[in-house]
Amino acid sequence: MTTFTSSERLPRTQTEQVLEHLRTQGPLTQPEALRRLGCLRLGVRIWDLKQRGYTIETDLIELPSGQRVARYSLVRELRGAELTGAVA
Repeated sequence: MTTFTSSERLPRTQTEQVLEHLRTQGPLTQPEALRRLGCLRLGVRIWDLKQRGYTIETDLIELPSGQRVARYSLVRELRGAELTGAVA
């Protein structure tokens, strides 16, 4: 079992990881979220962010394989944006 001291940061939630990716690396699709973040349910994480007031755009794109997937992009940040109370 891992224990954390008060000065250590707990592991980031998937919601925090998705937000960080959208902020720093741009749009994200489900296959990318699975590969890069280990996130199986990107749509739920996006819903979590929208519930907190983030504006996220959804576009349907076609991958080279012919599969159609949603691509999510962060459109508007919250003022003084800090993700708190996120549940992964």
